[in-house]
Amino acid sequence: MLDTTSYANTSVKPLPAAPFRLELHSHFHVRNSSVQRVCMVIGQKLLDLGTDFVFKPLKGKWKVSKVDGSSMVEFNVALFKTGEAEHVVEFQRRQGDIVSMMHLYGEVAQACKKQQMLTGAGALKPLKHTRPAASPTSPQSAPWSTSDDMKAAVQSIHQMMASHHHDVQIQGILASISLSSVTSTYRDCLSPLVPLLVSLAHSTVDQVKRCASFALARLCNDPECRRAFMNSDGWELVVKLAAGGAGISLDCQRESLHVLEILCPLYSHELSGADGAAAVLTLLQDWQSIPDPRLKKHACGAHHALKAAGMLAQ
Repeated sequence: MLDTTSYANTSVKPLPAAPFRLELHSHFHVRNSSVQRVCMVIGQKLLDLGTDFVFKPLKGKWKVSKVDGSSMVEFNVALFKTGEAEHVVEFQRRQGDIVSMMHLYGEVAQACKKQQMLTGAGALKPLKHTRPAASPTSPQSAPWSTSDDMKAAVQSIHQMMASHHHDVQIQGILASISLSSVTSTYRDCLSPLVPLLVSLAHSTVDQVKRCASFALARLCNDPECRRAFMNSDGWELVVKLAAGGAGISLDCQRESLHVLEILCPLYSHELSGADGAAAVLTLLQDWQSIPDPRLKKHACGAHHALKAAGMLAQ
């Protein structure tokens, strides 16, 4: 997939004077050959790494986020010009998993190195970060030998997701994603979490809403979770998010189209009567004109699913 972001009119701000200091282990220097070329290399690598980003051309900055398994990180990638013949690229963590950010930093730095853009002086290798060893009770390391073990873990996660604190809710949602990825034998035990995830996907807090949408897309691969989703009136939500529009992020729309693709063969009748169904059908009929490559990929999958269900013309 190609990054279709326009970098033609990018403005790069000068490196601020002291007391501003660059983050020691999360910046590197690139040659001052072409700002547009530097942006294209960085943007393409961020896309290849599966991140979601918005580029601010007047600030020369990417606002980046990524949900990956049980981790989430949000950070900026800022481009500065110095008084010399070079630019500085700095990764600025906003919140979330620093290990994930440093991994992405290393990948972007390597992409610039392959293009022979790094300068000899000041180009720093990323600091090696290792994750702490998982505790015996963590979802990643627990041997789910019985359904009772799984149910106990689900109960703990449910309590976290039911918290009034948004950061605790997010950790509970991420734990549900992690739990669904480490075992398929007892995945049906996760179905009690689905109604709460549907509720959290309506949250006014963007992070909570996005993570909940991501979790629902993973859990809906299981039949029991799909039934729980439909019984929780989740269909109206997924149709609304899949249609996109103001206030709906691309990653939420993308994950909702994935759910649509999974559920359509089984629940096409419910889709036809859902509020907003017409907007989704209009979007999918013209899926080839969608500019965002990852959104286009999921729209294509949903288009084929709806066509197979007889809801779109062959």
